Amino acid sequence: MSDPSPTAPLPRDAPLVGAIIGDMVGSRFEGKRHVDPDFGLIAPTCRYTDDTVLSCAVAEWMLGDADLTEALRDWYHADPFLPYGSRFKAWARDPAGHPTDSFANGAIMRLSPVPILARDREDVLARAHQSVLPTHDHPDARAAARQVALAIWRLQDGAPRDVVVREARMSLIGHAARHDIDPRTHAGGLTALATALEAFECVEMSATFEAAIRQAVVRGGDTDTRAAVAGSIAAAAHPIPESLREWAESKLSTRIKAVIARVRDRIAAA
Repeated sequence: MSDPSPTAPLPRDAPLVGAIIGDMVGSRFEGKRHVDPDFGLIAPTCRYTDDTVLSCAVAEWMLGDADLTEALRDWYHADPFLPYGSRFKAWARDPAGHPTDSFANGAIMRLSPVPILARDREDVLARAHQSVLPTHDHPDARAAARQVALAIWRLQDGAPRDVVVREARMSLIGHAARHDIDPRTHAGGLTALATALEAFECVEMSATFEAAIRQAVVRGGDTDTRAAVAGSIAAAAHPIPESLREWAESKLSTRIKAVIARVRDRIAAA
């Protein structure tokens, strides 16, 4: 489905907001096999999860406010009861913990600040690579992170959605083939590769931001992370309804709101 580039630039911070909205909308369906396609996007039980919190950690790092490892651990300890992955929790709790080689989708759920704050294409790719190293230093995670970040950056630069999504998907499919991986079944489909491919499919099938979020959620399973990644990509291609933006931001903590404000200040000053 082709989608022309918008005539007016979308807000530069939109991928971060889109990731947060996707995380919150998907949070109440996580682990469910079947989701009614007509579900309401907004509900009292929606909440932000580790996807949002760790996106803020990456934002602080991109802003130059903190070392990435320190930021990830700091945000974890400030809110340790969110549904973090078991390997991430073990790493975050161990001050001497060394980088891990996880290839799970946590590598890309926190990625949205990278393309919106990076200087240029080369910086996007370098910082996406660096963003996964403390906890997901694996070729699959690095490949998925680079393609998601680059796609967001290209979309915000005005590249056509169908071209960007197709090229990102082909790159990831090629990576999987070279390493003899079936992303749909490998490790239960909860890998960075599988989630990135699903998120790109959701965006490719959708003509609006809301539709991409729905596509991500109705597949069931890890709905918050899939919707966070799809939301970050879709928000670079489609406008986020103001009502959704206002609802999501009203449910955020003071600390998270402060990080978003600093991101916007940096964008405005660029």
